[in-house]
Amino acid sequence: MTADPETQAAPFIGARNGGRDLDHHAPEYREHWPEIFDQIRKSKCPVAHSSHYGGFFIVNRYEDVAEIARDDDTYSSENDLGQGPRQGITIPGTPIHSGPIETDPPRLGELRKVMMKPLSPSAAKTWEPWLRDLTNHFIDSFIEAGEGDLVLGIGNPVPAIFTMQFLGLPLDDWEMYAMPMHQVVYASPGSKELEQAYIGIFGFLERLKVALEDRRAHPTDDFMSKIVTARIDGEPLSEQDALEMAFLVVAGGVDTTTGLLASSLDWLELHPEERTRLAASPELIPKATEEFLRYVTPVQGNGRTVTRECEFRGQKFSDGDRVLLSWAAANRDPDVFDDPHTVNFERHPNRHQAFGIGMHRCAGSNIARVIFGVMLSEVLRRIPDYVIDRDRAEPYGDIATVNGWKSQPVTFTPGPVEDAPFDKEFRP
Repeated sequence: MTADPETQAAPFIGARNGGRDLDHHAPEYREHWPEIFDQIRKSKCPVAHSSHYGGFFIVNRYEDVAEIARDDDTYSSENDLGQGPRQGITIPGTPIHSGPIETDPPRLGELRKVMMKPLSPSAAKTWEPWLRDLTNHFIDSFIEAGEGDLVLGIGNPVPAIFTMQFLGLPLDDWEMYAMPMHQVVYASPGSKELEQAYIGIFGFLERLKVALEDRRAHPTDDFMSKIVTARIDGEPLSEQDALEMAFLVVAGGVDTTTGLLASSLDWLELHPEERTRLAASPELIPKATEEFLRYVTPVQGNGRTVTRECEFRGQKFSDGDRVLLSWAAANRDPDVFDDPHTVNFERHPNRHQAFGIGMHRCAGSNIARVIFGVMLSEVLRRIPDYVIDRDRAEPYGDIATVNGWKSQPVTFTPGPVEDAPFDKEFRP
């Protein structure tokens, strides 16, 4: 929903200015993050600080976030898994190294070369008909009933099954991979939920190892085969590099697009004239996709570790300091985006940071756009009058990692089944 920062008090203005500590894992952050960052900006504090999770700094202005994101030498994404000061891209850090996204240049550039061709704009486009059939297959499963769940019924299975197909994993196993990844992003630090999520993740990592070993012996045309047959400087990827790259595809593929879809459908129901306009003019969906990416910002921010003593916007950093780059705050920066708290499908230019900036920019951005566009267009085509049951709908309680939803039950005018098939053997 569009927030009015002038009428809704934010709970934080930055500890350095006498305010309360920002805890990006707290419910008040989920409920008020646009207002929180507005007040930080109004406090004229380019670098705020929080004492949570061992202490970290927060950078919120568009140009400041971009500048740090492009400086991999000074602000590292590496995760040394507790062997040193570098804690990766989450605050607090995790016990899993997430492959390229937690690797710095020059090694990062070499690993990205393996990923980029299968995830290019043209490659992503070839998946669109298959994704449309898949989406309609799931809509068919509940459309006659006049009720369903847009997250559990579409938003969870479609991106996850695509991820299985892309990697070359059994499609029926999608929940085994997807559910721990959903859980790990909304479980708060130190919680029982987070412990359970890691148990699930370490379980499917063992399955990924077995699948990669099989592809080494019997390569096919899926992405896991591309991983194990890739060469960097004439040498194959190590088993660990291959496993981490496959894991990154799972981690990036099964949750963020789900969150983007649910939040966008939520906004559209609250703005029925815009929903009607978008349903009647599907040619607007590419622009709407970019605007929802900016407005929702599914990945709210990423962490960096300072590698040397330096100064940024008057704040002195020491080696080992942690910095949170808020993509969400950058995407609502009024110095860059006119009327940033309003969704505008005609916004141009729209150079949002929802996929990050610099060498660590999301490699899967092209396919994410296609998946989201297909799911959104088919929901609007087939169930355009959906009404969200807000007593039962459940957004994530913790959106520090992903701004998402656990469930989104809806009612609507029943419609006919289209008997949409999808080719389980499809490979573009």
